[in-house]
Amino acid sequence: MQFREAAELYFEVKEGLMKPASFANLKRLYRDHIKQHLDDQALDEFTNRELQKFYNSLVKKKCANNSNKTISKSAAKDIVGLVKTICYFAMDEGEMQEKRFKLKTPVGFREADNGQSEFLPEEDYKKLLSICTDMESSMFRQSKVFTIIALTTGMRIGEVCGLLWEDIDFERGTVKVKRTVQRIINGDGSSYIHIGDTKTLTSKRDCILLDITKNV
Repeated sequence: MQFREAAELYFEVKEGLMKPASFANLKRLYRDHIKQHLDDQALDEFTNRELQKFYNSLVKKKCANNSNKTISKSAAKDIVGLVKTICYFAMDEGEMQEKRFKLKTPVGFREADNGQSEFLPEEDYKKLLSICTDMESSMFRQSKVFTIIALTTGMRIGEVCGLLWEDIDFERGTVKVKRTVQRIINGDGSSYIHIGDTKTLTSKRDCILLDITKNV
């Protein structure tokens, strides 16, 4: 069996077992970083050395959405992790000889972002609030409403887009976060809107509505 066939079987099984966004992200990793290099690889001949060589080759690989930027160490681990997962799936299906992969992380990867959020300076934050609460003009009114909800509650953009009127309690001054809206990108570049549960169970929560937000 070739790697391509194992990947097709893997995705066929996983499609109904994962959230659409997670599934689409795995398909994207496969399409952008794995398919071209490993599709014709015979699984019986795929050794730890071959996988290590593939891992090494990712050091200088460019980001799919930014040709001036190489992928990060964490992204490379995700890519190699998917390759290993597909191989172990093939082993469980009896399509690949049992083996275990022990890899070393190559030197030279770009480090991922440090994870620190960049906040607006207080002056800019107040200026943005002022613009969003100005409802005299109909221009960008919808965008203003969405922006001020996100600014004052900390809700993610998908959570804001998923709000219904029934989620807002003006008497208690709260808004319930129950669902999220995501645009899922298909392998052919087309997309569709998916409305589903929040990212995690703990993401379902009540947010306080400030008076400025209630008025808007």
